[in-house]
Amino acid sequence: MTRTAFTMAAGLACSSVALGQTFNLGLYEGQWDNNTFGSTGGASVLIDDLGGGALGMTIDLDGFVFGLGDPGPISVSGMLMGDTFTLTPQSDPLYGDISGGVDDMGNLSVDLVDAAMGDFAFVTLRGTAIADSIQFDYTIFTEAGTAPFAVGEVNVRLVPAPSAIALLGLGGLVSLKRRR
Repeated sequence: MTRTAFTMAAGLACSSVALGQTFNLGLYEGQWDNNTFGSTGGASVLIDDLGGGALGMTIDLDGFVFGLGDPGPISVSGMLMGDTFTLTPQSDPLYGDISGGVDDMGNLSVDLVDAAMGDFAFVTLRGTAIADSIQFDYTIFTEAGTAPFAVGEVNVRLVPAPSAIALLGLGGLVSLKRRR
């Protein structure tokens, strides 16, 4: 997989704008933690360029997600338009109706409606997706207008691609083994 970076903010489009951030493609790995019930699991997000401004994401959460068990990966997609990434709305039995995205400053805002086969009325994901890090808090509501049922966080970081030196070193070790 080729790793590239999209520049999502205009950067120096005008002299007063000094902020710019990149949204890197590739594999992000880390974990999720439910701060209410103490459950945790691995988390990964693979972000691919689908061409024409479209991005695909394969999200895999391990452990007892929503207390229901270890779900398989889910694939979502969206469009990078100017400085903003917008998810294509979709429905999934476990994650519910999914919508949201990342604004030009890297603020992540995603909503899940009727998640966990309808057991949770609303789940909010709020945080950031900037450069090599995606971090957000989640809040789960069983009914609209009630206190949160559970809160937690997800933190994943971009896994660096192997460098040419590391690959050469690995190749050297392999060839040394073959000579014995």
